[in-house]
Amino acid sequence: MSQQEIFYDVYVSYPPKMDRERIDSCIRDNLSEEEAEDLITALAEHPQAIIAEHCTNAERENAQHYFSYLGLD
Repeated sequence: MSQQEIFYDVYVSYPPKMDRERIDSCIRDNLSEEEAEDLITALAEHPQAIIAEHCTNAERENAQHYFSYLGLD
């Protein structure tokens, strides 16, 4: 019997006590205009925003590193 692969949903949030304007600026500098505004709006409306669904562990880790680079948890 083969082992079934596990999939993940990936969420991001602002770290506590961080300058959200600085993080938003970094998001705008590194994502397309539409993606950046969608993400910033989602984070303004909810403490966490989903950025990817049904990801492999490798995809999850890649997203974690990239969005950490942008200043998000």
